[in-house]
Amino acid sequence: MTTLFRTLRNLSVKNPDVTQVEKDEDEEFILEKERELQNSVDPRMTYSFVLPSSRNSEKVLELYRCLKQWINECLAGQRIIVKDLQEDLFDGQVLQRLFEHLEGGKEKIDKPDIVCTKQGQLDKLNYVLKRIQDRCEGYHRELFGDDDEESIYTKNYFAICYLLVILTKFYDDKCNVRLPEKIEFKMVFLRKNPDGTITRQTRSEPMFTSVYENGYPTHRKNEDNFEKLYRDSREKFDKLKGTLVRYVANNLNCLGVEEEMLEDVGVAFRDGINLIMLIGQLDGYFVSQHSYNIPADTDDKRLQNVELALDLVVEAGCSTKVRARDIVSGDVKSIMRVIYSIFQKFSIRS
Repeated sequence: MTTLFRTLRNLSVKNPDVTQVEKDEDEEFILEKERELQNSVDPRMTYSFVLPSSRNSEKVLELYRCLKQWINECLAGQRIIVKDLQEDLFDGQVLQRLFEHLEGGKEKIDKPDIVCTKQGQLDKLNYVLKRIQDRCEGYHRELFGDDDEESIYTKNYFAICYLLVILTKFYDDKCNVRLPEKIEFKMVFLRKNPDGTITRQTRSEPMFTSVYENGYPTHRKNEDNFEKLYRDSREKFDKLKGTLVRYVANNLNCLGVEEEMLEDVGVAFRDGINLIMLIGQLDGYFVSQHSYNIPADTDDKRLQNVELALDLVVEAGCSTKVRARDIVSGDVKSIMRVIYSIFQKFSIRS
């Protein structure tokens, strides 16, 4: 009993310690940025960034992953793979291709793909942003300021995410993506004063990702057929679920997975293992067991597995709008969305 109380006491003080560590890391990061601004010859007198603790928060990480997956789905046909939003989008090349894709080929930007000089990259980025602004005019005026190209070009984490979120909302009828909602970014704004001193301001910046929030117009309701079927006809929903379970079982039977093992969909797929094996089996390759967690006995391990599975699903050319954490939490509709996207892709192929 004493051991139990000691364990509970240790758990009760764990979060404050972690929070203090995060605060210390944030402060160290801010001081480093202040030194950079102090010694910089850059004519800009202001600088903003997202705190590390905020960038590593659950919702921000999920937003980042969803946006990256969405871009890769959009540009899969052009053999473009985005691995890092800041490093891959800052010069405007990928933004150009994304904008042209969202416009369905109607808008073409007559700029060279590869630009090597800084001024050339800034000119191209500025041109791409102005084309986006012209298209989205009246939708979100606050996004486009005089220094937006500088924010993107300097790889400002918040600015890049914000721009992509606006695109997903304006092109809501074409975007196959589900983003986490009501995200708070903890931002720091530094200003270099004429006397050389640095003024610091810290505040939270909300980012609204839903088409319903903050008065944004929308082209459609953010509700897919699975939501409607689940709401209006539970019998048909269960029938579809049974069909998809049999489809998975038939393809994994050779690996010793039987239909009875998959009947509880929320449990059978939440660790990502069956999804990894399924996509590998259908796409003709073997995923080494060293690449994912077996057993996946914690939520962190399950999340890593599911993120790997979703990456493999996208690489296979399947279109899906699912958050990894929804699968880990056992959300049946999210799991069915993934399986159905796989079914659509490979049943047509066969």
